[in-house]
Amino acid sequence: MAPDLRMKRGPAPITPVPKNTHQYQSYHDDQTLPKTETKRLRHEHFGPNIELFFKEDAIKIVRGSGQYLYDENGNQYLDCNSNVQHVGHSHPKVAEAVYKQMMTLNVNCRFLNDKLCNYTIFSVDTVLM
Repeated sequence: MAPDLRMKRGPAPITPVPKNTHQYQSYHDDQTLPKTETKRLRHEHFGPNIELFFKEDAIKIVRGSGQYLYDENGNQYLDCNSNVQHVGHSHPKVAEAVYKQMMTLNVNCRFLNDKLCNYTIFSVDTVLM
């Protein structure tokens, strides 16, 4: 019998990531950038597949609360597009749950994780029942 010469699939070895050597301006959460700078950074660092709404006169959203978004001038918009309509922006229970999970673990679905399995089962049961 001939030996099995097919490649065995498995994860690539985990290697340390080299320190970022790119030169860029660092921004902090409490720092507000001019709209033109935000647009420039987005153009420079986002892929072309992530399109910007209202390209000519883009709206710069700075916060969300409940079902609303707010721009840098304080204008309020009803959010019908951000996939949070069922709980709203800044919902305290959701924010607390996300915080607790992020302090525990944030990993993609290509690793085994009990919470991911439990969430998947819960989601399917909730949606299909």
